[in-house]
Amino acid sequence: MSIDPQSWACSSLKLAVAFTALLATLVLIVESASGQIVRVERADGSRSFGHGYVFGDRTTGACKIAIPAHVVRTTSNQLISASLVGLDGKGGTALDFQQPDQTVDLAFGHVEGLGGQCLSRLPAQSVSESIAAGTTARLTVSDTATGGVRTMPVRIRDKGLTGHFSIEAVSTAAEPNPRILPGYSGSMVDLVGGGALGGRDLPLGLVVSVCDGTELAALAPGDVFSDNVAVSTCGDGEYARVVDFDLIKELAELADEKQSARTESRPNWKLVDYRASVVSGTAASLADGDDCFVATPQPEQSNIELTVSFPGKDSLSGLTLDLCDQPGGPLEISIGAGELSYRSLATETQTTDISLGARPATDTWIRLKPTTDDKSVGIREMTFHTSH
Repeated sequence: MSIDPQSWACSSLKLAVAFTALLATLVLIVESASGQIVRVERADGSRSFGHGYVFGDRTTGACKIAIPAHVVRTTSNQLISASLVGLDGKGGTALDFQQPDQTVDLAFGHVEGLGGQCLSRLPAQSVSESIAAGTTARLTVSDTATGGVRTMPVRIRDKGLTGHFSIEAVSTAAEPNPRILPGYSGSMVDLVGGGALGGRDLPLGLVVSVCDGTELAALAPGDVFSDNVAVSTCGDGEYARVVDFDLIKELAELADEKQSARTESRPNWKLVDYRASVVSGTAASLADGDDCFVATPQPEQSNIELTVSFPGKDSLSGLTLDLCDQPGGPLEISIGAGELSYRSLATETQTTDISLGARPATDTWIRLKPTTDDKSVGIREMTFHTSH
């Protein structure tokens, strides 16, 4: 059997081109697997700073962020939106945060802006086997002076049993006294050349708390990025606690499950107006049932009045009213629309089911007349029974 040299050369060239294209594709996959570190500023004017890790959802491609919950938590224990600045200078916003596990200081939110694309993904490779005491890694933070990034060598001190490990700063000739500062919360620790594919860098985890040998009060104002830092005095030596990406991926899946369940159970009504003095809670808490909405009648009024609409619904047949506590006395309830009253009754139970027959799903008012001394009513949830 003879081989035509020209045909063999042509085939070899095609194979070489195909191999080069495959290699480029693999490199692209590896590079896009690394998430984007962004600088985070809480959107309440407090100038609370930190870092976050932006990535794309593997199914939808939607932009998301993983961030230490304390970075976006207010003094009233609420997770609020934040402004983002990417390492390329592009801005964005993170919102709709949720903390899927209250024992882990990590929250997930949705991202808007930052150029509109999130090609990165959470690292698919397990990191547990790559985390070992004594291993040298790298910490990446944003550099506010240059607008770029700053890296510093760190050493893994120990590995915990709950998806966490700790790191300590490593002295160099250029920086003999390095410090890991509270504002580094959310910054990424990775292992240079630790990736399984192509020897690329392997993200290991995100800093969630800083243990600095310096008292917080002694830090220079420019060193403290966050006014709600996770920091403690540790005596000799300074280090940081890191949540690893195996646990981050697990919590990201849990956050998705909780978000799906929340979407499925989203109320079929919308609060369009109310006449009341709100003591605690918000319209959002009244809608999702996650908190207690407490209100009293406005001055010179005897009723608390809520008006709701039912987008996409045709018929209203009833209401289940869940109060936060047993009423201290009879609570008078009236329901109607416009000038028409559908039904009035009094209740002394925590949960009351009210049948309305078949009513059009137009804007409907609910009036509550408390008889207690403080005139307050605490509502846990309102469930309207509707149909198309």
